[in-house]
Amino acid sequence: MDNIKKFNDEEDFINPDIIASTGTIPPADTSVPVVDGPVMNPEPEPTELTPSIEENPVVIDGGEGENLPGDCPDGGCSAEPIPTPDVTEPTPEVTEPTPAPEASGYCSTDNLTLGEFFGTLMESVQIAWRYHLKATNHSTHVILEEYYSDAQEIIDTIIESYQGRFGVITEYGNRICDFDKSCLGYFQELRDFIENGKLMLPEINCSSEILSEIDTLTTKVDTTLYKLRNLTESKKRPFKSFEEFIND
Repeated sequence: MDNIKKFNDEEDFINPDIIASTGTIPPADTSVPVVDGPVMNPEPEPTELTPSIEENPVVIDGGEGENLPGDCPDGGCSAEPIPTPDVTEPTPEVTEPTPAPEASGYCSTDNLTLGEFFGTLMESVQIAWRYHLKATNHSTHVILEEYYSDAQEIIDTIIESYQGRFGVITEYGNRICDFDKSCLGYFQELRDFIENGKLMLPEINCSSEILSEIDTLTTKVDTTLYKLRNLTESKKRPFKSFEEFIND
């Protein structure tokens, strides 16, 4: 083409005479030919987008991870280690073992059932009978015979009165064992058991006639305790001769 002229140096690019002769303004790129008519701009070459922030791994305790907000893009910063909570194990409480109900010198009414309450009353007749047979003096022998003979009828009345109102009891237990107890010690524990046990059983507390019969048994235990403490041979005054009696 005749009207195309190359601009090969800076002087031709800025020469106004050449601009006037061609009628067009040469582009900044001197390698682009100038033609008459509209200027045809070359299409821009595609460029790759470069991310503004480099993805540098953040080292946390020797490991790698992705950048978090606020981390340094050049990798110069590292995340602070997470503090480990101080966990202190509680010291276990040491409690003294609770003696079993059948242990000597111990009478418990915890979780008492009706069968255990009435069964303990029934067992008192058998235990008194055994003490009666092992007695070494006549007064103790007679006092214990009076108890088991009278208590059996009283306890029978208590249980029959309860069963007539609330139903039959099929299982019985015993919370007091004689083992190494003295006769006097057993009846002291029996009395405490009756007084505390009846308060633990709502069926008994709502029945005045049953409570009345239980009070009768408590009275029998009290009189037995009185006789064992005061009316046995060991508590009596020693026998005196007629001469000693006259001289007193």
